[in-house]
Parts: sequence; C-alpha cells; structure tokens
Amino acid sequence: MRNLVGDAARTNARNTAVGIMLPGAITGAVLARSAELRAGAPERNLDLYAASPLVFAACTLPLPGIMRKLIETGEGSNAIATPLLGMAGGMVLAGRGPLWARIAAGTVVAGHIPLLAVIGPKFFLPSPPTGRERVAFALNNLIYGACMVALAAACSIPLRRGRTVTEGKGQP
Repeated sequence: MRNLVGDAARTNARNTAVGIMLPGAITGAVLARSAELRAGAPERNLDLYAASPLVFAACTLPLPGIMRKLIETGEGSNAIATPLLGMAGGMVLAGRGPLWARIAAGTVVAGHIPLLAVIGPKFFLPSPPTGRERVAFALNNLIYGACMVALAAACSIPLRRGRTVTEGKGQP
C-alpha cells in the first residue's frame, strides 16, 4: 500500500486481521473444501462455493468507518471489486455460462490489470514519479495480477463441470 498511497498508508492490526486475513482464510478453506468434494463426487453441484470470496466484503464493509469512506471517497471498493473479478474469472476459466457472458467477463477481468498499469500511475503516483516509484508500482501490478489469476483459478474449481463415470468404464 505504501507504494500506492505513500505516507498516507497506515496499518491497523484489527482491520488487517478482520478485513484481510480472516476472510482470506475462510475463502481458502471453502474453496479447498470444494476441491475435496469435487474430487469425491465430480457430478455434485458446487456452484455456491464459488461465491466464497464475497466473505471479503462481508468482513470488511462492517468495520468502523469503512462504509463512510466508501460512500464519500470510494476507498474500500476493492473489497467488493476483487471478489467479483475473481468470481467472474472463475466462471471464464470453468467455461460456465453463455459465451457472450464469458467473453464480457474475460475482457473485464483480463483487461483491468493492464489498464491499471497504464492509467494507474497518473492516479496513484506523485507527479512526476521517480524511477523507483514506477518500478514499485509495476511490481505491485505484477503481484496483484498473479493474485487475481490465483483467485480466478481457485474460484473455477467449484464451477467445473463434473464427469460422470459410466458403468464398466470407471477408473482402474
């Protein structure tokens, strides 16, 4: 965060634990459970498990002062946008939904990262940015992109189509 907002970045242990670590653990556990269930019963419908990243919004938005900041400045909107982008990416990777919806979702999910890289420095870096600030911003973008790919891949697990095993043609 310091690379994005400079000295305005403040760490709050409660908000970090309740708004990031707790929902991350819950989301990871739910998606891991969906992978376990998918392995045991491939035909089972696990679509609701893909919505588990919404725990981030459910844990973050009730924190003191967050809704006020969200309404007044838009700060905190990532608690809503990131889970939705991850879920949309999961839908695309799993090949679920109408083709037009997958194309639209894929365009938004894949396109927002390079868009952030191009226009982000104008909003998040001082003018003119130093070389070090540009490198730090690029590194943040790379890490963010990798995390979004991982979230989309995890969200695709419960959405994957199950394979039914036909009689006599099971696994060895």
